[in-house]
Amino acid sequence: MGAHFLMRTCSRGYTYVVCSIIVAGDGRYFNAEAIQTICRVLAGNGVANIWIPQGGIMSTPAVSAVIRRREGGKAQGGIVLTASHNPGGPGEDFGIKYNEGLGQPAGEEFTEALYERSLELSSYKTLEGGDDIDLSAPAGTTYELTSSSTVTIIDQFDCYLDALKDSFDFDKLREFAKREGFSLLYDGMHGAGGPFARRVFIEELGLPEVRQIVMILLISSRLFIWNSAAYLQYFHWVHVASFVQ
Repeated sequence: MGAHFLMRTCSRGYTYVVCSIIVAGDGRYFNAEAIQTICRVLAGNGVANIWIPQGGIMSTPAVSAVIRRREGGKAQGGIVLTASHNPGGPGEDFGIKYNEGLGQPAGEEFTEALYERSLELSSYKTLEGGDDIDLSAPAGTTYELTSSSTVTIIDQFDCYLDALKDSFDFDKLREFAKREGFSLLYDGMHGAGGPFARRVFIEELGLPEVRQIVMILLISSRLFIWNSAAYLQYFHWVHVASFVQ
């Protein structure tokens, strides 16, 4: 990743004071380190409230739910670390995307303005020194980066579950899932969906804990299939499908 890439990217758009923002990623390499750097840049630019999900991992829809719902929609946007839309880094598998104040992906007008602003930067603000934020701390833990900038560790699921429960009847879904012969195919698509699938399907809807993982790996035009009785595992190099039986 190019020198000062994160600093330039996260400094370039703030021509007004941002009060609250969420920072999260899909768990790929450098996720935790990038969050630490971004928080220092945001604090250096005067962002008052920085929200980070426990573990630093959150799916994009969950980020949108937090923007729209936490503290009455207080957040003005979200920084999401993923390569799904704008790949960056040396292997084009690390990128930064931004969700705006309604939780929607930043539009072309917004991103073009950010890019033009980045061309004008000759310096950036950040914090030097200090301890890293403990991303594994319990939800509700706060870290005062400056006298006017605070990081809060938040629950990664609550706003997303609220949004789902406002959209779907979970009682009826629980009954539906109890039907004889019911099965479910779930593909996490190498993203951050695994923990959310467990929370929704197992903890909320009561589907069984045991999973059969079917991994399909294509190498040199040969197809290999491996079965394992395990729960959702995460691999960048393999297609993972989990069957609820």
